[in-house]
Amino acid sequence: MNSIEGKRILVTGGSGFIGTEMVRRLSEERGTDVVIFCRNTPSEAFGQNVDYLSGDLRNDVGIRRALSHVRPNLVVHLAANTGPRGYQELNREQIYNDNV
Repeated sequence: MNSIEGKRILVTGGSGFIGTEMVRRLSEERGTDVVIFCRNTPSEAFGQNVDYLSGDLRNDVGIRRALSHVRPNLVVHLAANTGPRGYQELNREQIYNDNV
């Protein structure tokens, strides 16, 4: 038996570069239910065992509601504010506040 078989997994940042690949791989595992929790709608279509929940990790109430609604067995946290090239230099404080 797979260690994640039958698990409900919440992935933050599932629409990002690394998150998309993580969701794809998790969704291929038999018996897993995957929920993507992120601000942006994923551009990639996933399998039937993947749901999308819109939310922002900077909102405590939204996080609590998501966890209460999804009731995950496992959370994979991949969300981060990185911005495009040059964004970090101009927005250091915002990136720090969003990611720490």
